[in-house]
Amino acid sequence: MRIFARRQRPLGQPRLSAFARVLALGAVLGLSACAISCSTSATNSPTATATTAAIAAPTTCNQLPGFGQAGPLPQAGNILGGIPFLPNSVYTSLNPVAGGTPGLYGVQLMQTCTSNSSVSAVYASFTGRLPGNGWPQSSTYPYDGGYQAPCVDPYCWMRTNYREYLSLEKVTDAGNGLVTYGIRIAVPPSTPDCSNIVPPPGGTPPLEFFWSQQPSIPVPPLTAEGLYAGHSVGAKTVLSQSMCSPGTAASVTGFMSTELGKLGFTSTSQSLCGSTGWVIKNGLAISWNAGSATDWTLSYCQ
Repeated sequence: MRIFARRQRPLGQPRLSAFARVLALGAVLGLSACAISCSTSATNSPTATATTAAIAAPTTCNQLPGFGQAGPLPQAGNILGGIPFLPNSVYTSLNPVAGGTPGLYGVQLMQTCTSNSSVSAVYASFTGRLPGNGWPQSSTYPYDGGYQAPCVDPYCWMRTNYREYLSLEKVTDAGNGLVTYGIRIAVPPSTPDCSNIVPPPGGTPPLEFFWSQQPSIPVPPLTAEGLYAGHSVGAKTVLSQSMCSPGTAASVTGFMSTELGKLGFTSTSQSLCGSTGWVIKNGLAISWNAGSATDWTLSYCQ
């Protein structure tokens, strides 16, 4: 005969009643249920839904960063009216980025977003329509408001009758048919009366460079060229050209000093062509005397 010994409870441990055991089992089952239902509830909570919506790709231009306040085409004189803008577009404000002081172009930049479009369609619209609206392509652009620098890409134009410049920049696919790009506009300074130096019937067209010598010599925007005179200094010939420019004597001097310095002309204290105060590059010496913006003299010799 087998004798079964009854396992004794440790001293001090109370006996669980049947009711207590039921409560314990219910708690375990409840925790398991919460692990499933609470997880589902958290996923479907308003916070989770908002997070999911926040990372969804924008479907309208105003949802893109920087375009929250963009709207219809701003009014800024007749220059914008001469540009064949695309439909379904919104624009930021025109922001000054360079120039705008006496004698310089006022350069402004605005950001544009076009919906239901593509990068190729934006390029095609500007390149195809601007020339027919009086904007032939330009190889240069006055990015700093003065010097006609080479255009950084093939997308620069100049409205010939007004001497205004336009550059199409950073055309970018933002997804969902949204395309963003910059439009840089340069508005010229007012042209002064140059009848005091320009011979009739009106002289030559406005200059951006003085082409008589190489390397080319930049001159302030819309400078008019008058008569010139020459004299000999030893074996050299000094030519002095009368010039008339927008702005002031200070703006003419500032332009010449800044832009010739950028192009590698260096100052020298030597008497190169019968006097001091010349800048030189590759044997070409330049000097200027800007007593007045509308009657100043550009001299050069080699």
